[in-house]
Amino acid sequence: MIPHARILAGGLRNLLWLRVSGKGSHEISPQLKQFASARIDAGARHLVVDLEACPTMDSTFMGTLTGIAVRLMELPGGRMQVVNVNERNRELLSNLGLDHILEVDHDGSAVREEREMVGSALTEEVADSGQAGGVDERRACALEAHESLCEANEANRPRFRDVLECLQSSPGDKPA
Repeated sequence: MIPHARILAGGLRNLLWLRVSGKGSHEISPQLKQFASARIDAGARHLVVDLEACPTMDSTFMGTLTGIAVRLMELPGGRMQVVNVNERNRELLSNLGLDHILEVDHDGSAVREEREMVGSALTEEVADSGQAGGVDERRACALEAHESLCEANEANRPRFRDVLECLQSSPGDKPA
């Protein structure tokens, strides 16, 4: 049985730490987007996404991260760092051209002090794939995520053309 993916969060000094446990996927993306938006609205400007326990990510999850990062970049002092990235996730981010938007820590030097303290600070559950939202919410999140991927890197547009077309059609539309 595949365990549920989860995201835990906690505040450390002047940053918000998000630890992804399990696959970063479309199932937890709406919850992540909602949580990050609320925290940014409340003043958060520095997010760290910890992928140590995240074996892989789908395009919706990466697009959701991209949308959050772009929003942060538009704010004074806003930034998103991605730490503890395995080789597979590093390749995924690089192949989509996201490593110039997401500050990917390649050598383990970013937020070194906070890494040692993070365990006890992760007290809030942000997302659990066992509690996925409604179909319309997931569809809207997936559409926005894939649009973010295309805006971040135009080379992604042909890659996700079919996905975008499918997500843009209304749920009741069926091909003849």
